Amino acid sequence: MALPGTFSVNSDVKKIEASFKRKITSLNTYNKRFASRFARKMRDRIVEKRLSGPPGLTSRTGRLAASFKYSTWLTKDRFGMVVYSRSPYAFIHEHGRMIVAKERASLAIPFSWARPGGYHMFQPHVDTNYPNRFKVVKPKGGGAFLFDTVFSKFSHTLRYSVYIPARLKALETIRKYLPTIHGQYKLGINRILNRNGR
Repeated sequence: MALPGTFSVNSDVKKIEASFKRKITSLNTYNKRFASRFARKMRDRIVEKRLSGPPGLTSRTGRLAASFKYSTWLTKDRFGMVVYSRSPYAFIHEHGRMIVAKERASLAIPFSWARPGGYHMFQPHVDTNYPNRFKVVKPKGGGAFLFDTVFSKFSHTLRYSVYIPARLKALETIRKYLPTIHGQYKLGINRILNRNGR
């Protein structure tokens, strides 16, 4: 019988411990799955928002988009996720950089009609069907261009260097997505912790 001013509680210690262990196991599993799922979503979001045309980059070969990977890590008290690309072009488009032609060969910058979505896609100076397809033209006013003899129009401007502006904005895209990640993570954690006796 409890003394006045005190109370007694009947509890099954082993049952409570088992419940906590199940919840801890559930949390670890949830963290692992959550990290993998949202790392993949962040990677896909970069590709969809920044590598699929305006306002980002327009994909030509798809190699830059395919270079984006993700990985996750999990310890006893924390987990994390990383989205990354080892492509040098990803760094250039993310931070901006001056590109200089190698061995004094000019960089060929295509006009809009010569890009994907125009008539066709090709590499300047490399056309097995038309070996002499492109001619270098240097107007008196300065500059240099490639003239496409098949379409009878200028296809590229030639430069020794060109500045690539920072326009990928992968980090900015991830930062904008973080509030969504935090919100959904908290919802999942609360569901696990509120499981009574399970």
